Amino acid sequence: MTKKHGRLTEYKKNGCRCDKCRAANRAYNQQRAWRLAQEKWGLKPPLMVDPAPAVEHIRQLRQAGMGAPQIAKHTGLSAALIGFLATGKSSNGKPIQRIHRDTMQRIMTCPIVLAPKRDQVTINSLPALLKACCLRGWTMRQIAEKTGYSYNSIYSLTWGTCRIRRDYGRHIYEVCTQMRITDPPQDTPQQRTQVAKTKAWARKNWPTTACKLGVA
Repeated sequence: MTKKHGRLTEYKKNGCRCDKCRAANRAYNQQRAWRLAQEKWGLKPPLMVDPAPAVEHIRQLRQAGMGAPQIAKHTGLSAALIGFLATGKSSNGKPIQRIHRDTMQRIMTCPIVLAPKRDQVTINSLPALLKACCLRGWTMRQIAEKTGYSYNSIYSLTWGTCRIRRDYGRHIYEVCTQMRITDPPQDTPQQRTQVAKTKAWARKNWPTTACKLGVA
């Protein structure tokens, strides 16, 4: 690949020391020194700032239900950067000391965009609803067949270890609302045994939910 001389990248990363690359590095250092001096004298606001306010604002956004991709969409930043700032650590595991002023401004001006109230209630109550279906005797595979989703997706949703699109969540919520008040098939001895085992397994794993539903 042909090198493009006269750029700071060639001097810093590729170690080129030709006249053009040395001149580019010298110009960068002069500009940086002048900028730091202006910041020190109070003539310009600092280019790199403390990330604490941005980290706190991201925490508030995520508590309100906004994920990293949604925050990234509103700020114009990458979802990876939002994820790093949410933890306060960079990709190498070290604490983030400073961030660019423009990054700070984008994050601080990001509004809290809430999902419609009905959607929030629906998505947040999915794990409890799925557990209630299991306590009724429905297996997760039966729930997966009824809703049209994979067993792994239903399993993860029941334990609250994954996220789901709102429209998908509404569909599962509507199907499981009917399943919760309907007994699973118990026409054969095998089906009755399966229902009994599912109820026992659900009561063992979710005793709090079972107590609330009065099936403990």
